[in-house]
Amino acid sequence: MRVTTRLLAATFAIGASLVMPAFAEGPGTDAFGNRITSSKFDPNIPTGLFHDISTTGALIAVGDDTGAAANLGGLVFPFYGVNYTDLYFSTNGYVSTLLTDGGGDFTNDPVLPTVPSSGGGGRIYVYHDDLEARVFGQYFNQASSPIGTEAFIAQWNACHFACDPNNPAETTLLFNAMLLRDGTVIMAYDQVSAEAGGGATVGIQNPALTDGVAYLVNESVMTDGMTVIVYSTVDHMFTPAVVPLGGLGDDTTIAAAELGMLQNNAQSGLVGDAVDAAFAGNSDANVMTASTGTYAMGARINGLSVWAGGSAVGLSGRFGPSVSGRSHGFHSGIDYMVTPWVLGGVSFAYNQARLSVGMFSANQTAYSVEPYVGLLLADVVKVKASFSYAKTRYGQVVSPFGTFSADGNRFAGTLSASTSISLPIDGLALVPEVSISAGQEKITNLSGFIAIPVDTARFVAAEATAKIEKTFVTGGGTGKIYGLAGVDHVSTNGNNTIALFASNYRNTRTGGVAGAGISFNSTSGFSIDANVVGRGLGTSAHSVEGRARIGFTF
Repeated sequence: MRVTTRLLAATFAIGASLVMPAFAEGPGTDAFGNRITSSKFDPNIPTGLFHDISTTGALIAVGDDTGAAANLGGLVFPFYGVNYTDLYFSTNGYVSTLLTDGGGDFTNDPVLPTVPSSGGGGRIYVYHDDLEARVFGQYFNQASSPIGTEAFIAQWNACHFACDPNNPAETTLLFNAMLLRDGTVIMAYDQVSAEAGGGATVGIQNPALTDGVAYLVNESVMTDGMTVIVYSTVDHMFTPAVVPLGGLGDDTTIAAAELGMLQNNAQSGLVGDAVDAAFAGNSDANVMTASTGTYAMGARINGLSVWAGGSAVGLSGRFGPSVSGRSHGFHSGIDYMVTPWVLGGVSFAYNQARLSVGMFSANQTAYSVEPYVGLLLADVVKVKASFSYAKTRYGQVVSPFGTFSADGNRFAGTLSASTSISLPIDGLALVPEVSISAGQEKITNLSGFIAIPVDTARFVAAEATAKIEKTFVTGGGTGKIYGLAGVDHVSTNGNNTIALFASNYRNTRTGGVAGAGISFNSTSGFSIDANVVGRGLGTSAHSVEGRARIGFTF
């Protein structure tokens, strides 16, 4: 506590502010490529990120002009091209790379970089001022983190000089520094006191004192709940590579792969039903979907059929983290029976989807076109093939770090084969079917307060089932009751080593398939089909999907 010296420093800062534009609060970038900005300058940066660890974290230091070194608990933190596993935390509101810093630097500097009045090393000035504080620290792995990614969180419960930091009534400054594995620093301010930054510096500088950037110096403009973030705009090719919030881009890859699989399955199911209906010999048959909440109808005239339908698919389960998703859309198509054994057509779809993975969610809109062909081999084996292109828009990619957007172009293909084998029991048939589909989606950078690269999303799905059908006849029409069983395999991509919110995401899963359903075709032309199918059974990465279709022939 040095009141006289502090007043002199404040006088110098006020005088310097007349000629130093760096005093003005605002974003900036240093020569190394570190960018500093805040929720006040970019509405995409969320507020209210402060996480209180005063009852769960370890007490690192307490008092006036002091501090202590602390291990980061497993976090490897890159800062100006060097990886750190230990840092020094000062009660005066800064972090130093010099483990013998001492913590006594109580005079905030008006320009960064600047040789500090005491101590040294590279600095993270979270709220550099003459403070008395209790400093806490806590390591969070990806699963336990309050922000969904591996982090070391430091917290200052502080007050200005001549106060008792152990008295909660006097600690009018409460703030975090969240250090992430990709080098990002999130400074979250719960309370900024009446001074509100009027005697403080917020910024960073390198250990050589040759580079740095300030966000604020001696301006009373900070607000409770605000967030300041430091991130690298350049990958400097050291380990771990500095890709700002790179895990957020990876979570988008994960979501894109899962949503792409959901939508591809819905559309290929529609196409498969179109082929089945055509080869069933029902020239005026309704072509119906195989997706939840379906309605579709169409007719074949002189070899042509036009059809339309709607779909809604639900997904839930645990693929490591809790995963839930849904997709619904409108579909239409036209096909032509070239010969009794060859069918060609094209379908169109509009889909909306949402997927949540852990603390991450993404909303997507997609427009797709899908040419398809069907072949009837030896009058018993149906082969269906389709290829689709979808233009996708991720209008809301939501995370604790804010909301982003991106665009994508998805390509996918599906190939399946099935046959029907009559059994000795009257009306009973065995219908084995195998299918495989694969796709990939190239996605633009996430657009928000920063641009985040996103890897190409990929998925592969394969399924083999055997269905037992029992045909029944009533006075009003005919129907089938069936059950099915089999196995499925799904593989999607996503480098979970740096995924921010998809903790322990399981991108490959193989499990059982089981389901049952009923269909009925009335003599008046009304038809209905409903079923429920579970996939990934026997594993924790399972899903249950309900399907229904309703149609009319005319």
